[in-house]
Amino acid sequence: MLDKRTGALLAALNALCENGGYKILSLKDILGKMPPELHAEESDVRSGLCALREREYIRVKYEDDREFCLCTLPKGRFFYENRAEEREEGAKVKRKFFLSGFFGSLAGGVLAALAALAVLLLAG
Repeated sequence: MLDKRTGALLAALNALCENGGYKILSLKDILGKMPPELHAEESDVRSGLCALREREYIRVKYEDDREFCLCTLPKGRFFYENRAEEREEGAKVKRKFFLSGFFGSLAGGVLAALAALAVLLLAG
């Protein structure tokens, strides 16, 4: 399982390497695609690239101080697509729970109002 920064790095690399071929990327390009709330630095990118390479999510052809030639492997693209599907499923489940709660409370309110009305009519 990938941590949050490494997962965000993989998502950024998949966005930058759209067709799955090798692409030359600078550290600046990669950091520009990272979510700002993670406060990623160059050392984070380098360690994340090593972790992704070891787990065979990416292949690095060459690297120097500022640039990398890399591509995402099918395992990395599958992980990225699978996460997108999980987010979509999560949104559907949340929507379903919201609607169930909304209509349940609506039905409960209507039943309470009918019960109050019945009590008022029987008492008066």
